[in-house]
Amino acid sequence: MNRNKVLLLLFWLTVLISPFVFGFLSNNKDQVFNGFLLNPIDGNTYLAKMQQGYAGEWFYQLPYTSASNGKVLLFIFYLLLGHAAKLFHLPVLWVFHTARILSSVFMFFVIIKFVKLMPIKLAYLKFFIVFILLFGGGLGWLYLISGDLPADFWVAEAFPFLSALSNPHFPLSIALILLALIFGLTPVKHWWHKASFGLIGFVLANISPFSVVIILIILLSQVIIHREEGAKEEIIDFAIAAAFSLPVVLYQFLSIKNDLLLSGWNAQNITPAPTILNFLFSFSPFLIGLVWMYFLIRIRGPFRLTSLETTLAIWIFSTIILLYLPLNLQRRFMVGFYIPVAALFFLFLNRYFQIDQFTNERIKIRIVLLITLLGLPSSLFVLTGSINAIKTRNENLFLPTYLEKPATWMSNSVEPESVVFSGPHTGLLLPSLAPVKTVYGHPFETVNANQTLLQVTDFWTQEPFGTSRDLIKIWEVDYLFYGLEEQTLSNLRILDRFHLVYADEYVKIFKVSDD
Repeated sequence: MNRNKVLLLLFWLTVLISPFVFGFLSNNKDQVFNGFLLNPIDGNTYLAKMQQGYAGEWFYQLPYTSASNGKVLLFIFYLLLGHAAKLFHLPVLWVFHTARILSSVFMFFVIIKFVKLMPIKLAYLKFFIVFILLFGGGLGWLYLISGDLPADFWVAEAFPFLSALSNPHFPLSIALILLALIFGLTPVKHWWHKASFGLIGFVLANISPFSVVIILIILLSQVIIHREEGAKEEIIDFAIAAAFSLPVVLYQFLSIKNDLLLSGWNAQNITPAPTILNFLFSFSPFLIGLVWMYFLIRIRGPFRLTSLETTLAIWIFSTIILLYLPLNLQRRFMVGFYIPVAALFFLFLNRYFQIDQFTNERIKIRIVLLITLLGLPSSLFVLTGSINAIKTRNENLFLPTYLEKPATWMSNSVEPESVVFSGPHTGLLLPSLAPVKTVYGHPFETVNANQTLLQVTDFWTQEPFGTSRDLIKIWEVDYLFYGLEEQTLSNLRILDRFHLVYADEYVKIFKVSDD
């Protein structure tokens, strides 16, 4: 690895690690950084899944629903990380971030390998491509004036930079998709290339099932490109990837469909696409730019797309179609979408530079630099906004320290998957700190979330007591958690009927009897 790559890798690691270090250094006696910069609500669900693995579970249970779903192999990636945390006696949050960094470094090297495939001789252009693929966003920073949050600020799975700040499975998914593309474009394949298609398909099916659609589209594009030559090898590649991925996806689909609770969760798990204007801003200047560059090249004369350009174009068009189909999960198909858009733009720009006889090299460098700079402000806004949120101690990024002692007690003293009743916000946090379930905690992973949230917030003030008692039985509650949040919702009268099993300065935990 040459000096420039080493420096870029060190810069990449610094950007990915330093904001979190700043967060942890901001801890005080009342609050501790929760370890998330983007979407902390979902971040807590990842830790909750890891807590289940830490407790020895291999089958996923909805942590924010009191009832138990059937035994199914879902979210196995985070369950495995939980088992790893247990094996090495490490906190789940440490293992989470170790996996995030390792996945992001893997993605870093795969992106470099991908850019090497691009038939571009200009070294500075290849450097800027790598840089923008790693750190770039779109023109969402301009779209902010609309009042609608641009996709390049929050659709983390679409952008390598946001993915690397979010969790381990987003950058790992992007890296595996790119590897499938790289191997698919390799003219002479060895046996391990074909084995890799099976492994990539199997892993993606378990960590990002919608990414399976993307790699199958990429491999199918190779069949289309090479159809005149018979495409025998390409058909085999596609078949191997499909054989190792589709059975897993089918198992997951049927497991969710045939389970009342999981199907209820899935019905709420709606991830719609951004508006078209939001989409255009968030992926430009590259999305609009590649269309513009195509026509600039086209008017100079006919040209034929290379295999790489055709593959990227098919990836882009397929994703746009899937994105705006009338489905509830369109956004899931955006995994890594920034990469084909930006890469195809730069491939077209390189073509244009080759046929442009009037612009000197210095001007070309300035053009590339300007385009690169246009793609950086959104990422800078996200990064500086996250740091500012830490400085101002945004409540979504910090945990109250009073939860640590009772969470440790629950980890050591209650049965895994015991149902703990608490306030709504505490209900989000407890499963990420101990292997317990809560009645309400997440807008998707709590089945019948809206109704349950109303019942939880009304619970403490219910009169007569019998109404609350009925809810406790319906929810199959094992413990009542009474901390600072719950004290703002009620008085202690309702708790007099339960057995106190834990108490400290801030929290009381009561055991619910079976009678």
